[in-house]
This record gives sequence, C-alpha cells and structure tokens, in this order.
Amino acid sequence: MTGDSYQIPLIITTPEQVSDWSGERRSTALLLDATESGFFDDVRGWLEVVSADRARSGFMAVSAGPSPVRAGHAVGKMRASHGTACTCCVVRAPVAAQMLALFQARARGLRGFFRSIVLVVSPGQVTAVEASLQADSPVLSLFKIQAER
Repeated sequence: MTGDSYQIPLIITTPEQVSDWSGERRSTALLLDATESGFFDDVRGWLEVVSADRARSGFMAVSAGPSPVRAGHAVGKMRASHGTACTCCVVRAPVAAQMLALFQARARGLRGFFRSIVLVVSPGQVTAVEASLQADSPVLSLFKIQAER
C-alpha cells in the first residue's frame, strides 16, 4: 500500500511485463495467474502465487454461499430492507468476485498479508479486465486499479 492511500494496489499486467519485477517488489505481492496457459513456472520471490480456475472464464469466483440477507427476506426476527441492486446482493463479474474473495481471505488470515495483487492476463485482455474491475464499486473502494501497458 502507498503511504497516502488505504487502497491495496491491484496491478493488471502481462507475463512479459511481470517477468522483469525485482525480488523486493515481488516479496509483498500476491501473484494471480489468469492467463490461459498458466505461464508462471518460477514462483520464487512472490509472497504467494494463485492460479485462476480456467473453467470459469479465466477466474475463480469464490463464494461463501448464499447471503443470509437478500432483499425482502427475513433474517432472524428482522426483515432485510435492501434494494434490488444493493452492492451485497448484485451479481458481479468473476474477476471482481475473485478480488473480493482474496481481500476477504487476507482479512481472515487465510492468505498471506499481501500489500498488492499482481493480476497477470494475456496481452489482449488487459483493457477488458481493467474495465470490468473499474465497474465494480466494492472493488474500487478496496483496490487502486493500475494497468501496466
């Protein structure tokens, strides 16, 4: 994280660009390999390396199961009053869901305490992935999205 921001840097990059990263830069970063072929053989130096699930559009959308709070559903003795498109009830893009799941796993101590996420995609995917992440309000509130071009 940067000194003046609470947001975690989320760097969208390609295999060619990330191969030049220094050991110091790698040591606090979680590498998420979302390329079609799983490019990364040398995992030395990274805090943690995660391979995306190729069966789900290149990303693994981790879910904790259905939310107990949905618009109009009872929760205990209270009734939820969420709107139909509230941020916790809306369906999100798989890449956004994975970023939120990684953040949650970090907060719960299930992942290393990464200071940034390096999302490695194929060169032709950088713009589309960036747009998808920029369209998700919870992702924008937690991560500072940067695309290396």
